[in-house]
Amino acid sequence: MPLAGDDYDFFISYASADATAAEQLYDALAGKRVFFAKRSIRHGEEWDAALAAALHRSRTIVILISSHSTEAFYERAEIARAIGLYRSDKSRFRLVPVYLDGVPPVVDLPFVGLELIQGLDAVALNGMSGVAAALVDGSPTAPATPVVRTRIDIIRQCPRGGVVDTNLIRGDLIAAFAAAIPSAQASLAIVDANALVVEAAPDDSDVGVIRHIDLPDPATATPFSFWIAAFNQARLHGPRMVAALLLSLPEHKYPPSALAQRNHLLQALQTPQALRREEV
Repeated sequence: MPLAGDDYDFFISYASADATAAEQLYDALAGKRVFFAKRSIRHGEEWDAALAAALHRSRTIVILISSHSTEAFYERAEIARAIGLYRSDKSRFRLVPVYLDGVPPVVDLPFVGLELIQGLDAVALNGMSGVAAALVDGSPTAPATPVVRTRIDIIRQCPRGGVVDTNLIRGDLIAAFAAAIPSAQASLAIVDANALVVEAAPDDSDVGVIRHIDLPDPATATPFSFWIAAFNQARLHGPRMVAALLLSLPEHKYPPSALAQRNHLLQALQTPQALRREEV
């Protein structure tokens, strides 16, 4: 830890659920002056004052972004202040988002302002050691910027046709839909998902959509059983239909664990590995 009064090379902002990743980055930056709350705040210090002071004394503010970030009160406050500092004096402060779950589309970024700032993809860099090397190196070729993509763009990245492997659709995703969408609105949610997949392929007269006749009555079925059936029908119509269904539910309605699964599944749906083996 730097002596009192010294500036920090790096400030690590993170959600408490991502403390392990933050600590790995702290260790990987050995030899640099790093503020990491878990190790840098001394007994008896006030957290809010220590965090604010360290932010102002840090040259590079590293923000770890994951599915946990939107629920992390202190990290959200740090991000808002960090963006303000960066905008106030770009020659003094360097701001680097690090995407722990891979770089998301801009439509999925949890904080306004980060989409314009060059970031690092922890997945592509093989973890915190790669992130630390890129931070120290400062190479403009290493970072990745969030891709400006709409929901339609994401769906179009998925192959047409085929049957999605049922093992890719986890129970947490189905539970998220069951919890977020009232039974009275379930049919409308299917309509929205169908509209997305049709809009993504306006030239395809044979685009597959989920038919209400193939689903249980949402008024009598349990929400979980309804959405099991909906996802099963979606996978039979291929990666695009599954992606459309996933994207029809707003991001903020996913619990953190389900949101991480959604993001990984959206990436997987863009590859042949998402298809059932006999379909590849």
